[in-house]
Amino acid sequence: MSTRVAHSFAQAMAELAQEKQIVAAVKRATEELLTLLEVSDVKLFLEHPRVPSESKKTALRELIAAEHPPELLNFLSVIIDRKKEQHLQQILQLLLDQLIKAQGYEIIEIVSAAELGEEGRTRIINDLEAAWNTKLYARYRINPSLIGGMIIRRGDYLYDGSLTGQLQKLKQKLLS
Repeated sequence: MSTRVAHSFAQAMAELAQEKQIVAAVKRATEELLTLLEVSDVKLFLEHPRVPSESKKTALRELIAAEHPPELLNFLSVIIDRKKEQHLQQILQLLLDQLIKAQGYEIIEIVSAAELGEEGRTRIINDLEAAWNTKLYARYRINPSLIGGMIIRRGDYLYDGSLTGQLQKLKQKLLS
């Protein structure tokens, strides 16, 4: 499936969530579904071509808590009916991104050399929100090869505060 088709599915659900004013509820359910899809058995079951569509829909109804919007379940049914369930994770990730943005957040990625504690995460986000004057939603990754520090990706911009990045810059200066 092309990213364009996945984007179209996600965009349709995001627009419906905004229209019905259920963005927060759909966002919570989408986050839960993405967590469930990390379990290989669930993902394999939903993606397996020999599992009947009705069985997949029944499984999703049982996996999704009753308090979640029925519009999301209908959306998932459409994905299954159109035989696009092998791309469910991609569609849900795009949907989550659009819902986060609909709530007024800018998505950034923070890559650090080691795990950041909750206090450190909160301090970094608060400092960045104050500096950039915007609400931020951060995704965190660990890359031990950074040695120390962190890299922040904001849209097309990359802020490299890692020790590895600083050593690379120093090396380039010394070689030129």
